[in-house]
Amino acid sequence: MDNQNQSLSPFSITKLMGAALISGIIFFAIVSFMTQGTYHLDYDPDDMMLPVVFMVLLTGTVASMFLVNKFVVLTEPSNLTAKLAHYQRRTLIKFALIEAPAIFAVFQFMTTGSLYYIFMAMVALGVMVYLFPSKQKFILEYNLTMDERSEVNKMR
Repeated sequence: MDNQNQSLSPFSITKLMGAALISGIIFFAIVSFMTQGTYHLDYDPDDMMLPVVFMVLLTGTVASMFLVNKFVVLTEPSNLTAKLAHYQRRTLIKFALIEAPAIFAVFQFMTTGSLYYIFMAMVALGVMVYLFPSKQKFILEYNLTMDERSEVNKMR
């Protein structure tokens, strides 16, 4: 086998990065859930962090969907290699903007024991799974030519 067949494609690398970020949140949530002695689902009006975490999570999610798309319009790569690198950067930024509030929510669960924070982190995970990178999303988002599409479909 030659080295070209042994190397990972840009999509494999992007999916691996996304899976690592998602599994990190899941692992952190499981460990916090297991180490937390008591947890509850009672709404506490004195818990000021609940709306803060919700707003941070909402801001991160909206920023990942709209600000990153503005970033794409500002920098339009010309060739396929540049488009793939741009897609990787963009996906990583999207996931980071969602992951940080999710980790913050899990951390708040660790300090308070309120399951509302875990639910918010799970919603963030759902958004990350929805945004998970794929060849089809790449083709649609970058309006590839037929030659570029065939080259992308040949990648693993």
